[in-house]
Amino acid sequence: MGNVPPKKGELYQHEWLTIIAIALGLVLLAFLSLNNNEPNPLASIEEPRDQTSQVQVWVDGEVSHPGAHKLPKGSTIEDLLKRVKPLPNADVRRYKPSTKLKDGRHITVRTRPLITVHVSGAVHNEGPIQVPKGSRIEDLIQRLDLKLSADTDGVPRRRKLNNGEEVHIPFAKNPPRMDN
Repeated sequence: MGNVPPKKGELYQHEWLTIIAIALGLVLLAFLSLNNNEPNPLASIEEPRDQTSQVQVWVDGEVSHPGAHKLPKGSTIEDLLKRVKPLPNADVRRYKPSTKLKDGRHITVRTRPLITVHVSGAVHNEGPIQVPKGSRIEDLIQRLDLKLSADTDGVPRRRKLNNGEEVHIPFAKNPPRMDN
């Protein structure tokens, strides 16, 4: 069959092999370009990237501003908590403030368990008061309506409170005078 000329409209065998080789080469190039993990050099020409990228996170639970929040890329849990304003009984101890936010993250701020302490002495609001578990006396003092004659200097502020505990706020030995 060597060099028999083809009939009109037909191709030589080597012409067919050339066409098949070109077609296979194109298929191979297409396959390699689809599986290539390198960035497309034309991508930046086709679509400019947004230089002010943001992440969107959803927050619910014990916060003043629940819902979806967009923050700049690179923002942290601390940045988010400043925006959503946790409520007094919010338990944010489980979150590391420096953790970077990831787009699409859902964060539920849970309620911190409460304990009851009984307050007496130089306060206007004597009686039981609920505070988050793990609170210290200094946290309690900030929530109390102290009398002018209260003396908190000798109170062990850093000590943790226990459920059912009695906390006595002493009166000053020389209370300030109210001269009108």
